[in-house]
Amino acid sequence: MHLALTILTLISSAFLVTPAVCASRTAGGFIQRAINAASDGDVIQLAAGTYNENEINTAGKQITIQGEVATDGTLLTTISGAGFDIDDESCIFTFNSGETPATILSHLKITGGVATKYSGAIQIHD
Repeated sequence: MHLALTILTLISSAFLVTPAVCASRTAGGFIQRAINAASDGDVIQLAAGTYNENEINTAGKQITIQGEVATDGTLLTTISGAGFDIDDESCIFTFNSGETPATILSHLKITGGVATKYSGAIQIHD
């Protein structure tokens, strides 16, 4: 499985998503809803801020999820899994549906995932 974490220079089409105060695991957060609505080739542009979400799954879509970056290179968009009351492991991003290098995460801080056996930030499964 190949997953590219690259800097995107061109945006073909975009979804603009604003920060969530809190997102429900069962209902799906703002980012997951944007992914569900996206088509291959789309860019989900996340505004600066902190998104409290976890268990985000790109469902094999060839999309870019991109945060904002300051002119000095500082990352301005954070996805945090902290604050979820979970009984078992839960990571921020799961790639388990045949994602390719065309599935891209860019300009994101990813923090607060929970895992004891695997990564709490990004899990990639064949």
